[in-house]
Amino acid sequence: MTGKSSVLVKIPLMKQPKIVYTRSGKVFVLGGTDFADKVVGKCYQVIGTEIKEIAAMNQPRRSFGCYVTNDHIYVAGGLHSSFSATASCEVYDIEKNTWSELPSLPSPNFSLALSSFKRKHLIAVGGTDE
Repeated sequence: MTGKSSVLVKIPLMKQPKIVYTRSGKVFVLGGTDFADKVVGKCYQVIGTEIKEIAAMNQPRRSFGCYVTNDHIYVAGGLHSSFSATASCEVYDIEKNTWSELPSLPSPNFSLALSSFKRKHLIAVGGTDE
């Protein structure tokens, strides 16, 4: 690092998106809000210095938990467009460019952490419903 910064790729204007990457080096930008404070489900993949729009989440959300594997991105909870907490969960298949619904969390939650246990179970930790 030289102390200088440079723009490698210009990401569409959004507030509070999740930026995640896979172990294979793929980078994704997920959800957040636009500058009119509308919650969005738009998603993008960063490829080199380019960015391309990919399939949008089924449920627009921000402040959600997220867990990434090499071929899937899991999202849980978050805030919907009414800024109310949601319990909904979904998974993105990177190769198929599709989102699928998953079983919901036991209760609505946002600002949570999502992790994996023995690569078989997802665990939601923390967060709030208020």
